[in-house]
Amino acid sequence: MAPTTTAPPNIFLGIALFLACLTAESHSVILPETIEPPRTFSSPHLAFTAPGDMAELNNLDGQAIWPTDQAYDMARRPWQTFYKCNAYPGVIVEVASDNDVILTLQFAQTRGLRVTVRNGGHSYAGISRTTGVVLDVQRLATTTVQSSPAGPLATVGAGQINIGAYYNLSQFNLSIPAGGCPSVGISGLTLGGGFGVLSRLSGLTSDQVTQIKAVIRDPDTESFKSVVITAESSDYRDLFYAFRGGMGGNYGVVTEWTYRTTPVHYVLTSEYEFNLTLYRNDSTSRMRVLEGIQTFMSWADSTENTTYCEMSISTEPLSRKGNVDYSGGPSADDGKGQLAEAFIVETMCVCDGSSCDRCRDGAIELHNQLANFSTDITNYKSVLPNGTQVAWDRQIWKIAGCESLYNSALRRGSSLDDLVRTCAAADQSTRVGRGPHNRKKSLFMPQHPTNNDLSRLLTWFDDFAKNIVADSYTAANVEFYYWGGALATPPSYATESPWDHRDQKWLVHITGRFPDEAPPRVIGQVYFALSSLHLTLTKPYTSAGIMLNDYQNFADASLSFAAWSTRYFRTSTLQRLEEINQRFNPDNMFRNEMSIPLRTVTTVRSAARSNHFPPSLLVYVPLCLLSHVAVPLLLTFLA
Repeated sequence: MAPTTTAPPNIFLGIALFLACLTAESHSVILPETIEPPRTFSSPHLAFTAPGDMAELNNLDGQAIWPTDQAYDMARRPWQTFYKCNAYPGVIVEVASDNDVILTLQFAQTRGLRVTVRNGGHSYAGISRTTGVVLDVQRLATTTVQSSPAGPLATVGAGQINIGAYYNLSQFNLSIPAGGCPSVGISGLTLGGGFGVLSRLSGLTSDQVTQIKAVIRDPDTESFKSVVITAESSDYRDLFYAFRGGMGGNYGVVTEWTYRTTPVHYVLTSEYEFNLTLYRNDSTSRMRVLEGIQTFMSWADSTENTTYCEMSISTEPLSRKGNVDYSGGPSADDGKGQLAEAFIVETMCVCDGSSCDRCRDGAIELHNQLANFSTDITNYKSVLPNGTQVAWDRQIWKIAGCESLYNSALRRGSSLDDLVRTCAAADQSTRVGRGPHNRKKSLFMPQHPTNNDLSRLLTWFDDFAKNIVADSYTAANVEFYYWGGALATPPSYATESPWDHRDQKWLVHITGRFPDEAPPRVIGQVYFALSSLHLTLTKPYTSAGIMLNDYQNFADASLSFAAWSTRYFRTSTLQRLEEINQRFNPDNMFRNEMSIPLRTVTTVRSAARSNHFPPSLLVYVPLCLLSHVAVPLLLTFLA
């Protein structure tokens, strides 16, 4: 039987968003975002379809992959499978040296082709796609460690991935604040600032950079060349600034990073999972859930910078719990309609010797507080009350989501070098359609959410579960990452960067997932639900005239330039980045759907945001009606 839904949630949400559009002050920097309707894909357009006279790419150290090559179909696909239907580049060049990069850029320049740089292809907005040239740096994946007066430095190729960097550096009891997703590229992470489980201790990924090797277009000679860039580089100091948080796909091609490292021997971890499935119809239990969340937030305030703190709330079909594969259809006995809802707390304290005792004291305090609140909440589980001490070279596999693969490898006596590839391949399985499509939104919160904020969040999960999840195999997850420490006050060695999100309390990461076979109605519901929650969480701030920021590495494809540019950067920061891009990328060869524009665009953008030039209602109102009312009505008729 076909799943049934009711029209009112779509229509009422659309009307609410439309009214929010109209009530926004026309001169405010908070412009309405454009919510994408369900996509339809046309036949692929290729810039060119065969090598022909492309002899300059025949002598690469790496490889050029053309549409006629057998490897093309897999190589063209980004990690985010939602974009696989319109990812058809004219050629994919897997570079293996700086000279390969130079040859590829010369090839593109002489033909007037757009160049998109790709590392892991993980962009949630799918921005590593083009009909021109995809310049893939995945072969530049070396990691070396060398000594320096400032301590050990790690030189990492731009094609290295999180789990590769973690594993190689863990052999020296060292690390950098990389991310959690194993196959995310270190380069893309750093270009967007980057944070991870070590960031409260050490700062952003980009804060650790001491040197950059890149291929750029020389502003004087207009030729491409490989250069080494530091904070002291007289000619390229601006690039050292821009590459460390100014977003990827601009300015030039980074081929190598050098980072300061952090010594890590042990961590002490705590993890709690509370089953929330039965709380929704019990007001007493609901209040206890809110108390538990507030308890954890207060505890996080008391922790030292060595402690990573995360909490999340999720809902998904019970039959999919713990199963990465969202692409299959429902079966007759899969428990359809039953939900798995959870509130999860995770902490990780970096320690060595006596400092592990301080970590253990904090873990015991958290356990006592959460155990007290949990008596009214059904079915919760935790690790040991005093936490679990783990060697760092083992913990990295848990961070990457590959702990079970690690344990299996130990039992079989398999090489951990091979495990790096296996772990990354498991994460990359989405490229062959064996994983969910992810839609993302994010926001930074400068203070703890109030009980009203959290109550609205739980209500949103109720509605999402009731109207979307139960009959469509979608899932939703909201993660709260505790900020502060070296993220708020950067290390003394960190130089100026475009990162404008220091003074924050939490980074909120909102995810909606849907499977390959999801109909347009379901996709539209997920889009509107995410936008509704983002609007709910930001409203108390925007009503008070406070502009909240979003995280540029959680790229949101539904945002217009006017929206994401003001959420990712201050106006002065963006203007500086535009000027740098104008100097080193004057013909806009490096560009994607969320590129930093050239400086010449700024005058138009600034005028549109000034108090004296409000948006025309003749354009503004119809767009609001189309995106927030007409689309929900259309989705209702399609249901």
